Amino acid sequence: PAMEPEILQPSRLFLDLIGEDIRGRMYLTSDRAGEELCLRPDYTIPVCRAHLDGGAPETPARYSYCGKVFRQRQDGAGEFMQAGVECLGRADLEAADADTLALSLSALDTLGVTDPRIHIGDEALFRAVLGGLNLPAVWERRLGDLFGERDRLDAAIRAMRSGGAAERDDTSS
Repeated sequence: PAMEPEILQPSRLFLDLIGEDIRGRMYLTSDRAGEELCLRPDYTIPVCRAHLDGGAPETPARYSYCGKVFRQRQDGAGEFMQAGVECLGRADLEAADADTLALSLSALDTLGVTDPRIHIGDEALFRAVLGGLNLPAVWERRLGDLFGERDRLDAAIRAMRSGGAAERDDTSS
């Protein structure tokens, strides 16, 4: 089913799960009782929270959403559209991820997007994709360790393509 969480959300949901570093990107206010609220900066957390609060959190469910989110950004408007799906409670995680990716690609095709760029926000899925690329072990580890660090990941991929050696970092043994 389609899900539309409230625009005003308790900020603690985001701060507890994402960390204090998101505070500077949120639009904050407080209610009369003093609870800190924010304009919804993302759909995933409130959609998952609604599922957990729905009385049967162990029941597999799929949700879709499309609406405005609010984040202070360096470039672009602070109010923008986010669309997505959440697939919760399936035991076959890899198949669930593959189904969600296929659904996303199908939606993009329907919308006429011919050259999509895929951004994987799930580290386990990212590492599984790397594992399926038959990369040398040093590159698979190096790229996997750079998940979430886009500039460094891009630089490492460029180095790999040009035949460079994987950089040694302080966490290497």
